[in-house]
Amino acid sequence: MTGPFVNEMVMRLKQVMVDFPFMKYWQRKRAAALSQRGRTEGLSQAGEEGKGVRMRLLSLPSAVPTTEIEHSTVKLLREKGEVDFDRVLQEVARQVYLRELRRGSAVDIGLWGPGLFLPQVAQEIRARDGELWKIG
Repeated sequence: MTGPFVNEMVMRLKQVMVDFPFMKYWQRKRAAALSQRGRTEGLSQAGEEGKGVRMRLLSLPSAVPTTEIEHSTVKLLREKGEVDFDRVLQEVARQVYLRELRRGSAVDIGLWGPGLFLPQVAQEIRARDGELWKIG
């Protein structure tokens, strides 16, 4: 099926998606995530030479991981040792995104990608600095 009828239907479907309040909510969330993403990507840049800040697991942590983000971060640091902070952010955000997709959130977050979770991941990782891992 091609032709003007299909084109008209596609245009109407796109307009409904734009007009739907839920879609507007997710468009705002996506815009906020992308603007936050720009801020978090620069978080690991340190020093005059712009070398990335490294992250490592503490040998005697003063806390136990409790959230999925903390468990994913600890697992990554155990496997890789010392890792760039940006890489940890990207990888953990991707893992959270994939977990949410498996839980059935594909309709809600499938269009936005792992960047949607970067602000939350960065906040949780920075909050546990010095307890589970060391940044810097």
